[in-house]
Amino acid sequence: MPPATNSTADVSAWLTTDFIASFERDVDPTIWTPIPYEGGFHERGFFAIAVLTLTYCDAMAGLITGCASSDGTEATVRFIETEVAPNAGDRAVSTRYVARAAALLQMYRHGPAHQREPGLLDWTGTQVAWCLMRGGPVARHLRLTRRAPSYHLHVDVDLLNAHVLATFKAIRERARRDPNLARRIYEGAVEASSPQTPRCGPAGYVGLKLTAMLQNPDT
Repeated sequence: MPPATNSTADVSAWLTTDFIASFERDVDPTIWTPIPYEGGFHERGFFAIAVLTLTYCDAMAGLITGCASSDGTEATVRFIETEVAPNAGDRAVSTRYVARAAALLQMYRHGPAHQREPGLLDWTGTQVAWCLMRGGPVARHLRLTRRAPSYHLHVDVDLLNAHVLATFKAIRERARRDPNLARRIYEGAVEASSPQTPRCGPAGYVGLKLTAMLQNPDT
């Protein structure tokens, strides 16, 4: 459900109780605790934390522009560059968010969502491999290192999650003071909560399956 009205009070309250609270529940990194085994432990949550965190960035990118159906990838890349980067808390890391937002989203959101793991990013003949970590030093987050014959983009999913959460809270505080931002968030939330028509045509495979499903409901 969208905020009750487009007032700064209602929108900022909705961001607290609905959007941010949902993010903190769904993407709490402590959900994925290490699994102990003889001689050490296995870390968990690398892919899950990255995909869910960046998916929430998709959602917020649509909210602050007031258009939930905008070009998701470009809008989210711009969101990371302009909103997440300033909330990184470290100048070098902030600069890396701006420089590497496109690769971050392509590899660590789209990759696991469509092929289980980030995979290799190939761009004009140059490959970038993935490297995920948890609880590493801040200095390593979003570093792009050369390991012949490819590069590696290092991402600490706990830091990514923390920076995005700080970003959402900063946007909430701005919405308390900025009626125009509150109005756009409200409009984006209304659009996001409206019925969504799949992009597939009615004559395509998915369209035909949807039609057949609605013609044969359970009693």
